[in-house]
Amino acid sequence: MEFPNQNLDEIEKILPQFQSWSKDVKIYGSNCGNRLVFDYEDGVLQSIEFRIDLRREYPEVREFVQSMISLAEKNAWCFCNEEGVILMPDYACLAEDLSLSDAQHFMNTSPAAFCVDGF
Repeated sequence: MEFPNQNLDEIEKILPQFQSWSKDVKIYGSNCGNRLVFDYEDGVLQSIEFRIDLRREYPEVREFVQSMISLAEKNAWCFCNEEGVILMPDYACLAEDLSLSDAQHFMNTSPAAFCVDGF
């Protein structure tokens, strides 16, 4: 699957391109913040991953998630969480899934307690 260049232009309006460690990986955003990663194998797109930085203020998080939903709708994508559960590109659906995530649990728990509870 190829990813059209006009979509890459749209992504660069949301997140700047970030230096990748591999020619087969395109990264937008930052290592410590919101991030969008395109993984290619032999020039063919294999997967797209995005990371939501929940440490940001709510309006910034919502804007980023809405941008990812918009891209998903334009490209007929669905989302898949870390457990492999398929999620529709819908804000309420993603928000509910995020509320159950390890990241959210970590944000609401002391790091020491998370390490005990999370493993």
